[in-house]
Amino acid sequence: MTVTPEPHRGRIPELDGIRGLAILLVLVWHYLVCEVGAPPPLFRFLNQTWSGVNLFFVLSGFLIGGILLDHREAPNYYRVFYIRRVCRILPIYVVWLLLFYILRGPVSRLPLGTASGWLFADPLPFWSYATFTQNFLQGKYGVWGPNWLAVTWSLAVEEQFYLLLPVIVRLMPPRRLPYLLAPFILLAPVLRFLFFDPRMAVDPSYVLLICKADALLLGVFCAWLARREGAAEQIRAKAPLLRILLLSCGGFVCLAAYVPETATIRALNDSLLAIGYASLILLALYTPRSPFARTARVRWLRSLGLIAYGTYLIHQTVNGLAFGAVRGHWPYITRASDLLVILGALTITIATAMASWRWFEKPIVDFGRRWRYADQASSD
Repeated sequence: MTVTPEPHRGRIPELDGIRGLAILLVLVWHYLVCEVGAPPPLFRFLNQTWSGVNLFFVLSGFLIGGILLDHREAPNYYRVFYIRRVCRILPIYVVWLLLFYILRGPVSRLPLGTASGWLFADPLPFWSYATFTQNFLQGKYGVWGPNWLAVTWSLAVEEQFYLLLPVIVRLMPPRRLPYLLAPFILLAPVLRFLFFDPRMAVDPSYVLLICKADALLLGVFCAWLARREGAAEQIRAKAPLLRILLLSCGGFVCLAAYVPETATIRALNDSLLAIGYASLILLALYTPRSPFARTARVRWLRSLGLIAYGTYLIHQTVNGLAFGAVRGHWPYITRASDLLVILGALTITIATAMASWRWFEKPIVDFGRRWRYADQASSD
């Protein structure tokens, strides 16, 4: 999951919609596909909805990279960037982490059946969650840990990215940035191939920053590209190529869902997803009459994008509690009425995330925006 800021010129509706699409894919994956276990052959392409997290990564690279490029000369560059990131990420994360340790004992004694262990059993050390290094332990030991906190691996990847990228953008002349990004974009699939281990429930090829570098850095490259002189006209002229990349990469990834996963498929899938999602972002931004842009401007999708972070953080926990309370087991579908449990969990998740954004997260984010980059008075 990525936590993305507003671009320097204000909110761009299409990017909110893309963020909404990313969390929608994650919800389909966790609330439907994982609970069915093995979708019918006709719908096996839904096995790739896990890639909503990769869309978050590409979008994060685009937005974070753009902000850093726009303000790389600011004397308060680091201070403003990290104050805003802290205000956006840490408050709800800290609350959610503390709730896990406070409620773990009392809630685990409730009659939730196997959902209790699914939510709380075998947590990783507290220090790993507190320092955003849980993804290293998940990759090392091949475990997700308790599902209350399992999804935070992507936040760890993001935080590690936030530590490295500002230094790179600050020190590297913009004209040379692509030459630095390219080797790491190419290295990522090689390392996924080497780290792939189908015997593990979680392998390093999925959770390590270096193995997600192509998604994050292709987003940064798109941000760099969008800031070149005449970029808008050039990108619009390349729209046919971008459509081909999006559809061909998406088609390959969907077809890959119908064959057993191998190291080669794992290595290629993420890179093709990164290329496809980067193409989607550019098409949504620079071809406003295209179906991609129109879809990204759909109101409910944009609204979902606004609450994507809170939704991502809590959705598995709400689902586990709902199934434990109603069915007495961890989330899986055995009958049609289980869909009502999922619908209830989804409703509670969305309502809670909306309340969190309005009354808790947004006031803190607005406070963070009081710090402005010295080279520009407008908010990013």
